[in-house]
Amino acid sequence: TLYRDGAPYYVKGVGGQTNLSMAANKGANSTRTWGSGNASWVLDTSADLGMTVLLGIWLSHNSGSYHDEGYKHGIRTELQGLLDNYKNHNALLMWALGNEINLGADTQAAWEFVEELAGMIKTQDPNHPVVTVIAGANENVMNHVQQWAPSIDVIGVNSYGGVTHTHGNVAASNFDGPYMV
Repeated sequence: TLYRDGAPYYVKGVGGQTNLSMAANKGANSTRTWGSGNASWVLDTSADLGMTVLLGIWLSHNSGSYHDEGYKHGIRTELQGLLDNYKNHNALLMWALGNEINLGADTQAAWEFVEELAGMIKTQDPNHPVVTVIAGANENVMNHVQQWAPSIDVIGVNSYGGVTHTHGNVAASNFDGPYMV
């Protein structure tokens, strides 16, 4: 169970921010970003609407990026700025490291960088869970997350036609944490 302010919190979320007001009026209580480019606006607007935010940090789908110190330094710098500015924002629900990086970067180096970033977040913000979002409920990918990024609190699963198999696939993997669809 996810708790927010001491009470169970069931995420009824939307992806994107095009019609946040309409989403809130229809019962959505959370929104998700894929990157942090408009973090201030999304967090402030969501707070005004009584919603929470799964704040995304975009990570490359190119496996070569995770061997590039310049790329990794840039992400670390971005994340540090986000932590400095938003870790205490009342609309922040969770941090999301990457979106579907397994589509091209399901490698040890990529997941170890996700682990490094998760550790950076947890050291500075122990109050918000850290999620990574994968494409589909692929058992091998979830096993890689468990093996190389064990600090991840939640796996987010982007699933469409295969959603009916998600629970079974997660259960068959070595990942022993919660997941969100």
